[in-house]
Parts: sequence; C-alpha cells; structure tokens
Amino acid sequence: MNSFAMLQALVFEPRRAFEELGRQPKVLFPLLLLALGSAGLALWYYQVVDLEWLTDRQIRSSRFATALTEAQIEERVKQAGEHPLRAGIFACLATGVGLVIGHLISALYYTLAGKVTNVQRSFKQWFALSCWSGMPAVLTLIPAAFVLMSATTVQISEGDLRPLSLNSLLFQRAFNEPGYALLSSIGVPEILAILLAIVGVHTWSGRSWLFSAVFTLIPVVVIFGAIAFFTMGSS
Repeated sequence: MNSFAMLQALVFEPRRAFEELGRQPKVLFPLLLLALGSAGLALWYYQVVDLEWLTDRQIRSSRFATALTEAQIEERVKQAGEHPLRAGIFACLATGVGLVIGHLISALYYTLAGKVTNVQRSFKQWFALSCWSGMPAVLTLIPAAFVLMSATTVQISEGDLRPLSLNSLLFQRAFNEPGYALLSSIGVPEILAILLAIVGVHTWSGRSWLFSAVFTLIPVVVIFGAIAFFTMGSS
C-alpha cells in the first residue's frame, strides 16, 4: 500500500491501515510532510507577524515576567524586531526538529508501555503508528495558511493560526484569560489524532477499547496537564 492509499485507508478504513502498518511500518512520508509543513508555516509566520508586538505579548504573559524590569522588557522587544529572518529560521528549525523528537518520544512511550502490558511491537512499528495517527495535524496547516494569506494586520497571535482549536470554535477565551493556552492547544485535529491512535492500539493489541484508550491517553494527559500547569495564572 503506497502512502496515498494509506492516507485514504486512514480516513475510511483505519483498522485496515494499521494492519498494513503492522506488516510494513513506514514513517518517511508522514514525518516529512508534518515536519516540513509545520516548519514552513513557522518560517512564514515569523516573516509576517509584528515580532515586537508578539515578543512583548509573550514576555508579559510569561510566569517569569515579574522578574524583569520594564526597561529589560523593552530591550528584549527591540532586539526581537531587529532580526526577523533569524527568528524565523530558528522557529522553523525548532518546530521541525521538535516535531520529530515528539514523535520519537511518543514511540518510545508506546514501546515501553507495550512491553509492560504485553503488546509486543517494535519501536519502528510504534514510530509509524505515532506518525500516521498524527496526520490530522495537516488540517491545522491549511486554515493557518489561509489566515496568513488573508490577514489585514501584522498583529497575528499564534492562537489566530488555530481556527479549529476548541478555543476558536467554542470558548472564545481572550489571550489574558485562564485556559486560553490549553484550549488553543486542543482542537479537532488533535482529537482526531487521539482517536486514530486508539484505533491503532486496539487493532494491534486485540484488547478492549477501554484498555486502548487508557494506553493512548496517558501521555496526552501528561502533556496537556503540563501546558495547563505552566500557563496557569498567565495574563
């Protein structure tokens, strides 16, 4: 099954897609698509956005803002606006490399959890499951690109690039309101990715849906719990 057939199977026959991945775990296509797409979007965003405005906003919402004087904040904001290309390249590399590392860590978790629960699959198989189940993230790139193309201002927040997030669709929290970061991090693509991963674990393990959900959700709860903790009280 080629990569495009795999994509089609993920949408219409996910069980069949994961059965195929169990036999032939392929990671290059989804990993490159996700990493290059996300990195390219980050580079584009940093060339469009008002970096001084963005940096000021990020610093003042940080938990460590109180440790900085007004003069220090202004100096950092000024420095950020002087090198947009450098900032964009750094964001591009950090996003692409971070995504790859994230999937590697996810595969490591699945491998170790599989050994503990007797779901015996190789690291490469779990890596393939992580990458392919993460394909709904592509759905974040298309509306984000549309936002950048149609923007009438350069003061574009990172939350604006996620119109499919729970915050954009349902809650409408402002940047300085509790829960903004968490609700902006979770959206339709993330929920679809979790559901696909659960189907994959269920297919490979032959165990119950409850087992498959718990197996999959443990790292998700940890990640989003960390986001909630580190953004608590931000304003």
